[in-house]
Parts: sequence; structure tokens; C-alpha cells
Amino acid sequence: MIAGAQLKKMKPNCRIINTARGGIVNEQDLAEALKAKAIGGAALDVYTSEPFTDNPFIGLENIIMTPHLAASTEDAQLTVAVDVARQMIDFLTTGAIVNAVNVPSLDSETRKELEPLLYLGERLGIFQSLFVNGRPKAMKIEYMGDMGVTDTYPITAAILCGFLKPMVEAVNMVSAPSQLHDRGVDVSEKRSAASSSYAFEIGITVITDQETHNVRGTLFNRNDPRICTIDGMRVDAKPEGYMLVCANEDRPLIIGRVCTIIGEAGVNIANLMLGREEKGGHALTVLNLDAPLSPEVLDKIQKTPHVMEARLVALPGALGAV
Repeated sequence: MIAGAQLKKMKPNCRIINTARGGIVNEQDLAEALKAKAIGGAALDVYTSEPFTDNPFIGLENIIMTPHLAASTEDAQLTVAVDVARQMIDFLTTGAIVNAVNVPSLDSETRKELEPLLYLGERLGIFQSLFVNGRPKAMKIEYMGDMGVTDTYPITAAILCGFLKPMVEAVNMVSAPSQLHDRGVDVSEKRSAASSSYAFEIGITVITDQETHNVRGTLFNRNDPRICTIDGMRVDAKPEGYMLVCANEDRPLIIGRVCTIIGEAGVNIANLMLGREEKGGHALTVLNLDAPLSPEVLDKIQKTPHVMEARLVALPGALGAV
């Protein structure tokens, strides 16, 4: 048995390979040693319990895991092939994940319950990707309040997938973490017991070589996604279609002038939300538009007195968007 005591005696360049029998290596102790870089790496294809639940190795880069296939007869190999085919059909038709080695298992019912959260996470990721300027260096994800789930890994994967969608053609929830790592983006995650204003919030802070922006989102009635704050300003905006985000001073007539410019361009405003720090201070205005704005119209808005900045974000659902 290789456990914590034995692992502490090993050199940093030691690598453990277990292809013999599950339980020979204490998996929790091995995971801790890998996280601490106490050993060089590990490879496993046998596990204490199969299917392998509560996998402590998810997210670790210094371990290789392959399925335990002990099918040595023709009948066994045929049955394994049929099982794999059925599992692929389940994934493609219902989203259920069974016995995968690179993502946690997820049955169809749990997937259905998670769907609104996955949708929200992906939308927040896409919004941040299109909103920030510069090369991304780090992303901090925070889950606040009662998320209704214990395992947030699928939501994190949806956020990362959404963030990459405007940048790359081929990305999914499995490949997104490794693709961001390859781009040099450091991803961190934490959970907080309480949310300031809602039952729960998902917060995403993106740090680039030019700026830092934070966006928080939630679900109204557990199925209506909203962006609730942008850089601390409460807005309660729908993350859909064309979104114009204006940073402006909180003064009379400013938003009226911006809306007039948009109307004169023949673009209809679907929703408008305004957040401000204090009366007469800085404010943030988010408008959902039925059509995009031309560069000339956007430039005119940016030159409006007391408008500091205006950015147009085209989320999925908008004509020509990702």
C-alpha cells in the first residue's frame, strides 16, 4: 500500500504508475502529493471504485488516467464496445456523461437541472471575452451563495468554453481548460457562503495586459439569466443579442442623447438598465438593441459629452454573432 507516509519519502522526480489493482495507491494521498508537486507525476488505469466517483485528480496536469479495460475475451470486448457506443449515444442525445476520464460523470437528470446554470455560465464567459480589451492573463471565477449544486466543475467548464468561443472555432467543455492553459491564462476558482443581493451569483474577473473587468450573473426564478453587476455597478441586464455598455457621468440628458443617436440610426432599443455609484457620480448604462450599431454611430456615442466609454457586445442570438 502506497499512502501519505510512503509518498513523503519519495523524490520530486519520482513517478507512480499503477496498472495492477485499484487500492494499491491511496488516491486521496496521491492527489495531495501531486497538487503539492511532491512527486513528478502519476499514471493510473485501475481505481479503488469503478465507476470512479469523487475523482480527486480532476484539474491536475501531472497525471495520466485511462479507462480500466480488462476485457480479454471476445465476448467481453464486444460488450465493452457496445457499452462505449451506448454511452456516446447518451451523451449526444441527452448530455449524460458516464465513465469519462477527463470530466466528472453527469447523468441526464442532473444535466437537465444544471442546464440553466451552464447557459448562464457560458453567456457570462462570452460576454467577458467580447467586453475586455487586451490579451487575457488570468480569470478568477467565484461562486457566491446557494448554487443548488455541490460540484461546480461543469459550470466552470461552460464559462471557460464561452470565453474561448469568440476566439477559436473548435472548443468544448472538455477542451476549454487545456486550451486556456496553452494560451497562458491562469484560471482560479473559489466559493463564498453568501451573495450580497441574490440567492446566488457567479462572478468572473478577467485580467488582461491592459485592464481588469468583473461581471456577475444570476438566474431569476432559476431559469432567467441576468447580468446583475458590471464592475460593481448593478444593472440586471439580459445577456442576449446586441448589448451597448456605456460608462457615463450621472447627469441629466446624457442617456436621452445616447438614445436619440441610436433612434436616429434606425435601431430599436429593447431594454435599458442603469446603474450608478451615487447621485451625480459615475454610472453604467446597458442597452439591449435589436440591431448592431455602425462604427460611425458608436463613435458618435463615444463623443457625446460626459460619456467616458461605449462598447458594443454581440452575444449569441444577435445576427452575425458567435
